[in-house]
Amino acid sequence: PADLMPSLSPLLLPLAALLLLLASTGPRAAHSAPAAAGAALYQASDHVTPLKFDDLRAVVYSGERRRHWLLQLYHRYCGHCINFAPTFKQFASDVKGWSHTVGLAVIDSADFAQVMTHYGLNGVPSLLFIPSNTSWEQKYFSLLNSEANLMEQLLNQLQPFVPQLVPLQSGEAANSPALLEEASPGRLSRRLILDSLPSLSLRWRPNAGLSGGAVRVSRVPAAGGGAAALGESASIDELRRLLTPLRPPSAVAPPAAAPSVMAKVAQPSDSSSSHGELRPPTLDDLRSGIIRALVSDAAAVSLDKPGVWPAVRDFVRLLNSHLSARSLELGRLLRPLAAWLPEEPPSHDRWLRALADAGFPTRPPDAWVSCRGSKPFLRGYPCSLWQLFHTLTAVRFATAGASGPPVMPVMRRFIIACFSCRYCAENFDKGTAGMEAEIGAQPAPGVELLYLWRKHNTVNKRLSGESSDDPAYPKARFPSAALCSECAEGAASADANAAAFLLRWYGPGAGWASHPEGDSDFAKPAISTVDIMGFSRLDLVIVALCFACVLSVLLAVWCRLSRSGRRLCRRGLSPFRRSPSPV
Repeated sequence: PADLMPSLSPLLLPLAALLLLLASTGPRAAHSAPAAAGAALYQASDHVTPLKFDDLRAVVYSGERRRHWLLQLYHRYCGHCINFAPTFKQFASDVKGWSHTVGLAVIDSADFAQVMTHYGLNGVPSLLFIPSNTSWEQKYFSLLNSEANLMEQLLNQLQPFVPQLVPLQSGEAANSPALLEEASPGRLSRRLILDSLPSLSLRWRPNAGLSGGAVRVSRVPAAGGGAAALGESASIDELRRLLTPLRPPSAVAPPAAAPSVMAKVAQPSDSSSSHGELRPPTLDDLRSGIIRALVSDAAAVSLDKPGVWPAVRDFVRLLNSHLSARSLELGRLLRPLAAWLPEEPPSHDRWLRALADAGFPTRPPDAWVSCRGSKPFLRGYPCSLWQLFHTLTAVRFATAGASGPPVMPVMRRFIIACFSCRYCAENFDKGTAGMEAEIGAQPAPGVELLYLWRKHNTVNKRLSGESSDDPAYPKARFPSAALCSECAEGAASADANAAAFLLRWYGPGAGWASHPEGDSDFAKPAISTVDIMGFSRLDLVIVALCFACVLSVLLAVWCRLSRSGRRLCRRGLSPFRRSPSPV
């Protein structure tokens, strides 16, 4: 009715404004969205199949599959995984002609930690050879060693399933168009056999008389008789050329190997040629690092394995004691989790449920600020972990030990037990093996502050120039002379100056803490930006206001159109009742 509009018109403008504001303050994608596609170490152009965990069963374990799979589990922030990537990409390029026999796939455990628990593994990179005759429920696989020759290992895994790879015995007929001869173990011969399948079936025979890795290629007449030698070479490309006349006309010879990926990776892009500016840790960096450590790393290991649960439990307690009183947001995450911790290891599902109950997202965020690298997989999580542990030692130093227990013993146990990069964890274990003898079982705050600083600089020196080193933020002694000239080696009072610098850079006054002095009983503001199921409290307040406006509009409509409503309105129960017109 037309007389309804005057009552509703005052509500339309504020209601529209509230709806627009609500639309602009939706879920906090920065904290919950998965990493962008560019964050992956591998793309389909690298001759591998990048998988999500949900795709793993359908792709690798499909019911009518004819080929085997080599699956690499990696973590995009694992330094060893980054260093191994060029080798694996070159290997994938070398064996791309074997796609009819074996497929290569990769899955990033940084986004899909459940893949580690599915296979019962707790370290990356892990290379799993999955034969075609196994099922998803069986979980059967063979582990390959990323430090050894991948080509030879894969050939050995495939040989029981590909009859042509089995060497002919003395006097055994080839029954194939060509015969390959080579000294054992026949690396080039077996590569050629897989290259040629299925268009050309070849066989090989050990010949100890051939040396230098050479392979002799001979044509086998269809009607029998002696084989005619076609040539001999130790070059895979030359051997492929010798076999070309034997291929069916429709068969396409496999292309030559691509240029070394190592050479490409060694040349930094123009976008990362300039050095970035180092910044102190932000709350986003510390929060993202804590979440990834507990949701991704700790959730990917068997908590009932000896030593694992005590390491995780003590780590959470350490974080809570040093950080919760100084950061409202970190306290909201850590306090409920620390209060729940049982003494005995929980099941994997119970641990994930406890994290969710405490407000941890199911997918770790990559909200890096000071830890953002020039590429999505550089710096990030390892940087945030270093920053987190430096921050803990700085907080303990600032409070003269009153904030909580020593950091280094707990940190060392957690890294060794849970860090997803097992090579990094082993190196850290070796590098800190003499820690207790050097600084004691209960180190003083200043002692462990400087000990961690020195160890970090030692690691930076060892990893400088590797593939995991960000060219925009090269690993070097920290702090630089520009940041603290008095902290340089050999400078007078270098340790005291370094301790003062670390306190300013990482301590409670660095900017990440909402309560620098510490206050376990601080008042909680009515409106904050702490996430609740992906929405901030401000978002929820706006939703409540919008709901109240809509309810008021419905009440006004009811008062105008309903007989009972008009009676209530005349009694003064409607806030939208118009005053009677003057006579």
